[in-house]
Amino acid sequence: MIVLIKTFNFFVPFLLGFCASLVKLFRKGDEQVLVKFVFYIGLPATLFLSCYKANWAIFGTNYLMSYLISGIFTFLLSLIVNSLILRDKVINGTMLGLVTTQVGVGLFTVPLFNLIFKSAAMAMPLMVCQSIIFLTFSIILLELQSGKPDKKGIFNLIVKRFMRSIFYNPVILFAILGLCLNLLKFKLPIYLLGGIEFISQPLSALALFCLGLSSGFNLRILGAGFKDWRLFCQLLIKLFIFPAIAYLIGKWMSLTLIQLESLVLFAASPTAAHTYAISKRYGEKSEFTSIAIVVSTIASYFTVALWIYLI
Repeated sequence: MIVLIKTFNFFVPFLLGFCASLVKLFRKGDEQVLVKFVFYIGLPATLFLSCYKANWAIFGTNYLMSYLISGIFTFLLSLIVNSLILRDKVINGTMLGLVTTQVGVGLFTVPLFNLIFKSAAMAMPLMVCQSIIFLTFSIILLELQSGKPDKKGIFNLIVKRFMRSIFYNPVILFAILGLCLNLLKFKLPIYLLGGIEFISQPLSALALFCLGLSSGFNLRILGAGFKDWRLFCQLLIKLFIFPAIAYLIGKWMSLTLIQLESLVLFAASPTAAHTYAISKRYGEKSEFTSIAIVVSTIASYFTVALWIYLI
């Protein structure tokens, strides 16, 4: 019953946003203003507070290694399924490996962690690994396979991706700032902390409302997705196999219960929106990726509830 109540609370803002798009209370494009508030103000404020108050034990070696190992297994599985079984091009297999392993942190995972754990701190180490390690490695593979690699070389690409992951991403930048102040035992004024907390309070509801709006506006593209059975293969890997692998590896690595729950819920979250931009950049599977993002987002409301219940 508790699981159902929490999941319903999580679903309400999404459902309101979805319905608002269908009755044309908002026009397509209006959600971008709200998304910018979430990404540039609300989410950095929330993760800054979470990391400022967090225990550095969240960066446990076993926790990070469990995520990295399960992500690698899932990426390779997706690559094998698409390249060997479905006989698709290797670059398409690499792109779909991104679809199954990249998690949409801002509009889904952070609100989910706020609801379940009352803090998004446990998502931060995994988010950093995803952005700095997995995404960089995947883009290097895509560069090598695209036939038009970065003219300045792979090393330059690695440095550029690393810098962009930290300094061009306000979410990671402010999360790291919160951790640094935490490490230095720096005490912020109470009035400043109160202001940041006030800004971060509506984040979860607003982020989920934006996600509902976006899903409603993109509902028309779902028809094409249902005609492609490969989409179901990707969703099976993303929403069921990835979390299952994460669970088994987390148990093998003797994670604590909260670490295991965090790892599985992070893996079970829907596909990240930035995978669409990457697919457009390399000219592979962009339409398929956009469909996978929408469908995985809608489906994850039910699959995440299932994983919460199972754990």
